[in-house]
Amino acid sequence: MDLLYLHPSATRGKPSFLFMPAGVFPMLNHARRHGFAVSAVNEAVELALDPHFDTAQFLATHRAQVYALDLHWHEHAHGALSLARLIKERHPDAVVVLGGITASRYADEILRDHPAVDHVVSGYGEEPLLQLLQGLRRRAAPARRSVLTAAAPLALDDYDETDHTALLHAREYAMAGIHGLRTDGGPRGVYYRNGVGCTRNCPYCGGAASAHVEVFGHRRPLRRSPALVAADLARLAAQGMGWVCLTHDVSSGSPDYWRELFDEVRASRARLGVYLEANGLPSAGFVRELARTFVPADTRIAITPLCGDDEQRALNGKSFGASRLKACLRTIKEAGLGLVLYFADGLPGPAPGSRARSLLLKAQLEAEFRPQMSFRTPLTLDPGSPMQLRPDDFGVRVRLRTLADYLARAAARSDGRPFDNSGYGLRAVSARRRR
Repeated sequence: MDLLYLHPSATRGKPSFLFMPAGVFPMLNHARRHGFAVSAVNEAVELALDPHFDTAQFLATHRAQVYALDLHWHEHAHGALSLARLIKERHPDAVVVLGGITASRYADEILRDHPAVDHVVSGYGEEPLLQLLQGLRRRAAPARRSVLTAAAPLALDDYDETDHTALLHAREYAMAGIHGLRTDGGPRGVYYRNGVGCTRNCPYCGGAASAHVEVFGHRRPLRRSPALVAADLARLAAQGMGWVCLTHDVSSGSPDYWRELFDEVRASRARLGVYLEANGLPSAGFVRELARTFVPADTRIAITPLCGDDEQRALNGKSFGASRLKACLRTIKEAGLGLVLYFADGLPGPAPGSRARSLLLKAQLEAEFRPQMSFRTPLTLDPGSPMQLRPDDFGVRVRLRTLADYLARAAARSDGRPFDNSGYGLRAVSARRRR
């Protein structure tokens, strides 16, 4: 085998954080299209299917020239680096590659401190991984202990986003939750990369617009063409998917873009639902067109009020008040779409009584709009988020700075020991964001 991709469980020996980065399938399909033998295993899914799944035993019987691991979300730091060491123990001559946004952020530190890793892919992995495989085939591979980067910007239309056959137990993966496989008998679904990038710089987000400039090299979001998205969704529906999670907020594009997209989807006669996480508040026209295009019963829009304080919400990238929020939620419910609400603890810009106002608004929205799900989650400091890089701008005291910090946190969590959940502290005064 030329390439074996492994998605590490965030908790060693237990299924945890099953979802893989959306760019994995197009990256694997790109290598296969160029003649390389490729396979993929989701360690967390295998553990969910079989609690006795032995990764070391699996590796002993599955030899590859290149092993690729994702370190996209920082939660996987311990899992990914432990798995890299295990691979090197079993196959010392194999090439081990890490990629993802966290790996990109800490590429130099990884190569300096973790000898089991031969290369780090910084940015998008489709072309660097292919070039590594081609170099190995020609016996002209880059020197080990190096960072691999793409020579040109990503062109989303060039890659196959819908073929999942490289993955062992791909059908089961379509029932994945965060920490296990769904058993509710509901429709199968998958994440689909319809676009990349962001237009906002929310302080707490490691995938903010500024991060895409620094890590991936583009200032504006990149979107797959409407005709290709529609064809892909029709293909996924034919594969038996009942819904797809669009990784990029379609409502953040121009009305011309999403109207063309919805027209193309309706023309394709694809019948499925979507899960859409909106960066802000989608317009009433967008919501109604979404309901016309997809199966309403299987479609959900996730809205993020964040908190109950308008000023604090604006500081954190969501510039809307409670009245606009309620008008949007009313439109969503009138259109017959499902609703998901996200609130967060630990936001920059603390103000007296903000916690109580958040609890009150959350209770009011739940009573009036009956969301399918409503979350209130504590934040963890993302690598490369604006408030990690510019803590004084947001009134934050940072405790997680290096990969070693994130690795220690992830290892403690994996082992069941106390760990730093947030990675930062808030000052007693409200933060003033610098323009």
